[in-house]
Amino acid sequence: MKDAKRELILNAAVECAKLVGYMNIQRADIAQRADVATGTVNKYFGTMNQLKRAVMRHAIEKDIPEIMLQGIANNDNQVMKLTPDRRREICLTATNL
Repeated sequence: MKDAKRELILNAAVECAKLVGYMNIQRADIAQRADVATGTVNKYFGTMNQLKRAVMRHAIEKDIPEIMLQGIANNDNQVMKLTPDRRREICLTATNL
């Protein structure tokens, strides 16, 4: 059950990131989209930085270029660990969305 709730919140955060931008996600919006209390978001992800890191990890694992592109634009540590060729590919893919 705990993993299902975490996944629900993470998916809501990803959807919020697609709508308002990775750097602009808000705990209250994520909680509303996931239909949970903001305290529940805190319980599973702690700080907003931890939540944003989880969103970027998810975007990299699931190949979500629109979020990864925002990570590149903001010099996110996780996405900047990708090879230069992979980052270039993300930029090309995201501009064609």
